[in-house]
Amino acid sequence: MNDIEFIFEIEDEAGSFEVPMSFSASDWFDDDSGDIPIPSYTDIGFSKRQKEIIHDLRNHVGTEHDGGLLSEMQKAADWWVSHNA
Repeated sequence: MNDIEFIFEIEDEAGSFEVPMSFSASDWFDDDSGDIPIPSYTDIGFSKRQKEIIHDLRNHVGTEHDGGLLSEMQKAADWWVSHNA
């Protein structure tokens, strides 16, 4: 299986910024452990503060503190299924 790619928009006190992210489709669909895959991203071009925010949200994926990350991952997975079925 391939990676599922999506753009995650993050808002903070300085405004908003977009982060291209991806996660393994097989980790999402074929892993029966119930673990949520942590999405990958390239940290080039982000400030230190932005990297800290991204890292914090990735560590909290699937909790009420993930800033909507899990929801965006679900949308990306749904889109991926509809285009790769």
